[in-house]
Amino acid sequence: MENGPFYAAECGCALTLGNLGGFESDADCHVYNTDREQIVGLYVCGAPQGGRFNVQYPISLKGLSCGMCMVFGKIAGENAAKLA
Repeated sequence: MENGPFYAAECGCALTLGNLGGFESDADCHVYNTDREQIVGLYVCGAPQGGRFNVQYPISLKGLSCGMCMVFGKIAGENAAKLA
């Protein structure tokens, strides 16, 4: 590795529990670009959907990520299948 600058951040256990941030999306799991235009054929579900954990991962809510993946995964899959 040459010609920095290079940046680093210390990541402890709490920062690796979930995705912090994510894609802008709607209830049908469609993903939007920065101009708020739908990206056709791209869907998102679970923690990266809607930037849910932008600030902190809610450790005290057991099963939250799993539940979001199952419910919104089904919705995203059904919508993606309509395009097939």
